[in-house]
Amino acid sequence: MACLSGIFPAGTFAAPSYSLETCVTNLPVFVELRTLEFATFLDMHFQSKDNNTSLIDGAVDAYKAYKDSIYNELAKYQLGETTTEQQLKSLDSCLRYADQKILEAKGMLIKHSATVSRIKQQTILLEKYQAINTKLDSMNMLISKILGAFTNFKEKLPGFLKDCNKKK
Repeated sequence: MACLSGIFPAGTFAAPSYSLETCVTNLPVFVELRTLEFATFLDMHFQSKDNNTSLIDGAVDAYKAYKDSIYNELAKYQLGETTTEQQLKSLDSCLRYADQKILEAKGMLIKHSATVSRIKQQTILLEKYQAINTKLDSMNMLISKILGAFTNFKEKLPGFLKDCNKKK
């Protein structure tokens, strides 16, 4: 699970031109595709019954692959021999967009991890409470039987005492 492309095929998006002028329009398409793949991966991955440590390790590996794929795509956009102010603005815009999407993906990862951990903890607590409830129910039945035996003995005791007194 170290690579998203091992689970989901890499996008078939290929930018016709890797000039910085096209970065602002082409990079978001690639990033949105990878973000959708990453979100889908997280949803499917955290549905597993495995322990949280292995789930989180796999998700972190997928996050690293996601981040690397975005930065690798961004690296394809190169400065020309002469750099213009417009190219620098495009580069800055693309870098900010990529960083923002990577930060959002990290937030998704943290949210999924926390949610799954909380759900699993609640499930464990619920199972423990159910086991305690079962034992309390069993104990309650035992106490009821003991109380019934004492009540039965109490009702028979006066007759037994009368019979004991007459025989003397």
